[in-house]
This record gives sequence, C-alpha cells and structure tokens, in this order.
Amino acid sequence: MGEYDFQREVLQKLGNIEGKQDMMHEELRSQQDDIKGLRTDATKALESAKSAHHRINLVMAILGAVGSALIYIVIKIIWP
Repeated sequence: MGEYDFQREVLQKLGNIEGKQDMMHEELRSQQDDIKGLRTDATKALESAKSAHHRINLVMAILGAVGSALIYIVIKIIWP
C-alpha cells in the first residue's frame, strides 16, 4: 500500500466519521424537539390530574355531608 492509497483511505474514513457525526447530530436535535413536546404534554397532564383531584375531593366532601345528614335524619325517625 502506497502513501497515496493510505492518505485516500484515511480521508475516506474521516469522511465516513463526519457523515455519521452529522446524522447523530440531526437525530439529537430531533430527540430534543420530541422531549420539549413531551415536557409540555406532561405539564398539561399534571395540571389536569391536579384539577381532577380537587374535584374528586369536593364530591367526596359533599357526599360525606349528605350521608351524615341522611344518617342523622334516619336516626331521628327511628329513635325519636
């Protein structure tokens, strides 16, 4: 293998490395965009879950109060 062949092979391999590096860089950018979108979706889901949790707590409080009132009324009717 002559010096010219060696230089050509080294340059070819460097070109391959550069091409792979460019592909990896593009893939990284794509993944970063996906992560930003997922972060936004996760924030919306968390806010929705918090809101649902507050609504469920309110419904449970109302049901507890209604149940207590019904028990009080039933006890007053049964044991006057």
